[in-house]
Amino acid sequence: MKYLIITLIIFFNFFSNSFSQKKLLNNPVALSQAKIVLDACYGMEIEKASDGLSELKTSFPNHPVISFLEAFLIYWEYFPLYPDHPKAEEFIFLMEDCIVESEEWLKNSDEMEAQFFDLFGRAFFIMFWADNGKSAKVFPHINTLYHHTLEGFDIMNEFNEYYFTTGLYNYYIEAYSEKHPVYKPIVRFFRDGNEDLGLEQLKYCAENATFLRVDSKLFLSLIYLNYENNIDSASIYAAQLYNEFPNNTYYAGRYLEILLLNKKYFFAPIVLKHLKNAKGDFASMQYDLFMAAFLEKKAKKYEEAIILYKKALSSSMSFGPVTEKYTALAYMGLGRVEVLKGNYGKSKKYFREAKKNTSYDYILEDR
Repeated sequence: MKYLIITLIIFFNFFSNSFSQKKLLNNPVALSQAKIVLDACYGMEIEKASDGLSELKTSFPNHPVISFLEAFLIYWEYFPLYPDHPKAEEFIFLMEDCIVESEEWLKNSDEMEAQFFDLFGRAFFIMFWADNGKSAKVFPHINTLYHHTLEGFDIMNEFNEYYFTTGLYNYYIEAYSEKHPVYKPIVRFFRDGNEDLGLEQLKYCAENATFLRVDSKLFLSLIYLNYENNIDSASIYAAQLYNEFPNNTYYAGRYLEILLLNKKYFFAPIVLKHLKNAKGDFASMQYDLFMAAFLEKKAKKYEEAIILYKKALSSSMSFGPVTEKYTALAYMGLGRVEVLKGNYGKSKKYFREAKKNTSYDYILEDR
């Protein structure tokens, strides 16, 4: 159920719309500053985001949005964040502070803004723990998150941002249980969804929303690749994210993965160069992994590919569960090379290891 849970994490961005109704829409300067902070975080422009957050904090020092944005900044600056990371404790403290402040606000008021920030903190908290394989820390927040999500169905026509939540829910509540039938007895207790409607709502949000435009594109890319087996549509949204935020190593890696899967080798060296020049162990791991795939699939330099696949594998495993997909990609690459070398026993071993780390067909079927 990890990935169904993860699909709800992006609801944290509702802070923008909710905050705007009470504060930002009546304060053009604050509204502009909040957008600057968000885009700078997505673009991994850490100094710019930090400066913008400091200005926002001056105007709204006690608002839960401050704790949330401080945690959000840590999340992207040290992406991928894992529990043993030196900054994880600070991230956890800030996100818990956001939840507590929102709960206190709700005790004295039924303000929609307070309710949304309660949702933001819990949803992002869920993302962090679920991504890191800590499901026991996820479940205490699920009930509250679910009820806040359902409330969005009734008011989505008032705010374009709500097309994102309803779209995600409508799609995943059906698609996930179809892909993993073991969860159907659980899902039947939830509100029914509609996959086609969910996709249309996400597309509408990607074209018309202000704050959830970026995340709608990300999830459309994920859905088309992971569930719809439509690599061309996945590529469209991945390319848009990369072009808008080229310094975001996660978006760059996603686009590069799709390019290589789709045999669009002409553009791959451009994105590889971005990853090679980026700072951080995560960017280096992605560079090694996707350069290995490029050497294997396009250049046919198999021995060089093996060296980089093994290097990427070691780096990926050091992050823990949060990078399991990359671990699987490295194992699949090694397995493919061993098949070409005629080492079928060794290749099967690598393929088995890949299956332990992912359930996505597009990865496991890339042989």
